[in-house]
Amino acid sequence: MNTPLLPHLTEKSVALAQAGNTYVFKVDKALNKTRIRELVEAEYGVEVVGLRTLSVKGKRARSIRIGDVRSGRRHSGKRKDFKKALVTLKDGDKIPVFTDFAKQEGQAA
Repeated sequence: MNTPLLPHLTEKSVALAQAGNTYVFKVDKALNKTRIRELVEAEYGVEVVGLRTLSVKGKRARSIRIGDVRSGRRHSGKRKDFKKALVTLKDGDKIPVFTDFAKQEGQAA
């Protein structure tokens, strides 16, 4: 992973950001909680109150490439494993990436 912090923008993560002031990031698997806390505070200028991490195993993927109906080849593989960090901020602190994304989604609907 080139960048150590990537916002993980899903419906659930945006809802967590709006309701509980908890933000979700995809982080490098080698980073520990202390380093993640330092990176979030430095990059966004906020104060981290709580931090939880979890390792997510990549989903199994299976596809069939059909060249000839009788001799279609099956390819199986797996998506990459990654680490997720759930960062809770001090009351009043916000990360604009998540709030901007929620506003754009609200306008599109």
